[in-house]
Amino acid sequence: MGKLSPVIQPGRSFDKLMLPLILTLHVVLVGISAWQHSPTLDEPAYLTAGLRHLHSGRFDSYKVTPPLVRSIAALPVNFLTNFDDLEFEGSIRLRPEFDAGHRFLTEHGQRSFWLVTIARWACIPFSLLGALCLHNWGRDLYGHAAGRAALVLWCFSPNIFAHAQLLTPDIAVTSLCIAFMYFSWKWRHAPTWKSAFALGGILGIAVLSKTSAILLLPVAFLAELRKSRETGCHMSTGAIRYLVTLMMMINIVNLGYLFEFSPCSLSEVAPRSTTLNNLLSINATIGKLPLPLPLSFVEGINLQLMDFENRDGGIQTFIAGTWTSRSRWWYYLYAAALKIPLGILFLFLIGLGSLVGPNRQLPIAESAVFVLAPLFFAFLIPSLASGFGSGIRYVLPGFPFLFLVASSAFCTKKNWYRIVVRNVLLAWAVLSSVLNYPHSLSYFNELAGGPENGHNCLLEGGVDYGQDLLFALNWKEKNGHKSPVYFSYWGPVQAGDLNPAFLTLPRSPAALPEHGWCLISVNYLHDSRCNEDFSTRSIFAESQPTCHLTPAIHIYEFERIEGTIRVVRRR
Repeated sequence: MGKLSPVIQPGRSFDKLMLPLILTLHVVLVGISAWQHSPTLDEPAYLTAGLRHLHSGRFDSYKVTPPLVRSIAALPVNFLTNFDDLEFEGSIRLRPEFDAGHRFLTEHGQRSFWLVTIARWACIPFSLLGALCLHNWGRDLYGHAAGRAALVLWCFSPNIFAHAQLLTPDIAVTSLCIAFMYFSWKWRHAPTWKSAFALGGILGIAVLSKTSAILLLPVAFLAELRKSRETGCHMSTGAIRYLVTLMMMINIVNLGYLFEFSPCSLSEVAPRSTTLNNLLSINATIGKLPLPLPLSFVEGINLQLMDFENRDGGIQTFIAGTWTSRSRWWYYLYAAALKIPLGILFLFLIGLGSLVGPNRQLPIAESAVFVLAPLFFAFLIPSLASGFGSGIRYVLPGFPFLFLVASSAFCTKKNWYRIVVRNVLLAWAVLSSVLNYPHSLSYFNELAGGPENGHNCLLEGGVDYGQDLLFALNWKEKNGHKSPVYFSYWGPVQAGDLNPAFLTLPRSPAALPEHGWCLISVNYLHDSRCNEDFSTRSIFAESQPTCHLTPAIHIYEFERIEGTIRVVRRR
């Protein structure tokens, strides 16, 4: 079962025109959005860790993710700033990079926003890679119309916009995962040694972007197993090719760490996650076996596992208006149902019926297995790690496969009503995203009540990642006559450090003046864990805002009436 033969095959000349046009528009929109938004909570730490890698060749900061993406992001910034100001001493603390990131912001002031923007632009090619692989695979599977649909779904998805504009590794690993699966599918009829080396190289680069890509190893094994059966090769030949892929991946990972402290063993990692402790308890010898991987890489996996386990319940998760110390198995399904445009979800259901439904018009071929299995596991693995939930980014690698299934809806019989329905749904998805641009990180679909109501469903990375500080600074410049202005900002730097006109919200409502304005990040409207000023914030949390500066920052104009603080409503 090879490439499907769709009924509709539009001319390739149209693709030659549309492909560069859509990709160019995507780059422009992502680049503008990256310029308009302030550094998010994690980005300063990512950037300073990348600068540290480039400057000293050390990988002892931000170990929870491998160094490739942040090193690429830091490369242009390295020529524009003095790293001596960013140096920090190593310690037994788990996450010293956040202190370095905060110092980077405070020492460079608002110029740091421009440096972060440049670092973000350096990562945009990862999104282009994902778009091209998705377009080509959709075209090869279901035809030119499906290829264009898959391209549009990627290039105008609010969740792709949201993370393609950041220097975090989520969009990079998403793009590299779809690249690995595409080339693995493409070469299934040509199981050569060259392809084994190439797949190992792609997999190694993917793992260097984010360790979760290591879960592609079982997929690579199944691919080799199927290749051996199809071509009639002996199983040992497929096993050797798989080992070549594995060794190539290991060498790429070691190269990315400059072969630092390699090899290492699990016994060298301390403290250890429950998962590693359970593994060592099976047999103490396991912990002494040398691993052909850098120590920083193994320690990073350990630290990430400790976060996911969340043994002390210190990481709280907000789900549908409720805080919990443990996530729920359905958290990411819930987040996806609210964060993905409904047009895409309906196209996905139509495409799923085309692939596996009882009235399917397409055969269940190897191509469908390559698409549906990664989508399933992309949601399954994070759902099993129920220590905490964080927006949508942990299941982002499943999105291109979701787009592929949705694009298969465009490979149908030429019935006018099918053409109308699928194009209306595609236009709905694009329009829904564009109307909320550039606030794509705060996007919510109609099921959640739109972006303005999204904070009642999810918080933190799902809506407010600290990305809208620049909008608040611009608002203050345009409204300098409004005073006093209080700002309760959830982000990597205090707003008052950049503009002294922003005052800190007092702990007691009695300390508020007779009249003023208050800007509050939506994370703080629900967060009572920091009780310093929650009695004051709760007054605004229980009231409708005067207006929405952005979906992540609400503005309240207040006045004191008979000793009580009231929010002023504007018609």
